[in-house]
Amino acid sequence: MELYGYLLSLLKRKNRRVVSITGGGGKTTLMKKLGRHIAGSGYSVLITTTTRLASPKSYDYSCEWVFSSESEVLLHEARRGECVFYAERSVDYKKYSSPRMEILSILIDRYDYVLIEADGSRGLPVKWHSERDPVIHKKSDIIIAIMGLWAVGERAMGVAFGDGSDRVVDKDYIKELILKPNGLFKGKREDMDGIIIFNGCDRTDSIVHSLALSAAVECKKEAVAASEEEGVVYDAL
Repeated sequence: MELYGYLLSLLKRKNRRVVSITGGGGKTTLMKKLGRHIAGSGYSVLITTTTRLASPKSYDYSCEWVFSSESEVLLHEARRGECVFYAERSVDYKKYSSPRMEILSILIDRYDYVLIEADGSRGLPVKWHSERDPVIHKKSDIIIAIMGLWAVGERAMGVAFGDGSDRVVDKDYIKELILKPNGLFKGKREDMDGIIIFNGCDRTDSIVHSLALSAAVECKKEAVAASEEEGVVYDAL
């Protein structure tokens, strides 16, 4: 099953269009590839952040338009079939930062779909959130939470942002990551949907995929085991 078509179908079925992407191990890749798929399906798409994300000068977001100022993006007319990137330049030239929330609110109403990178994990496959993140926009209506499967079997101190312990990332660890207040769904409101993507099936064993999905089943959470790189769903529940 194709991953990005599956996710677009899910958004349409649930009538959700403002997506906050959280966790670790593939947020930016998912945002880029899902945005491209949605635009290719004839919708207008905005890619942005409520925290910080890689500069479009160093990372190709596959967008037709790249904006870094309020005046430019507000003057732009959202068009079906186009993907637009907007975030503000920051002091750190490697990163762009969140627009003002009131500007995001205006833009959200203009685009068919809005994809928001809502936290950072410094490239690690597991993310435990702090008091400062994730930053979930008030108009966001679904969280896509990501975990990199290559963390399974490793010590947390080497693969988990926010956890310096020597615990092994196993099924019980994943269940805690799903259920604890500072885990994958931190910031999710009652009126929001949520789905977990266990990313990295192309680089891990099927036993690992099954372990992660069984943890989600026991936590009663919707999840898929997939490869964002290949764009394939290996298993879903």
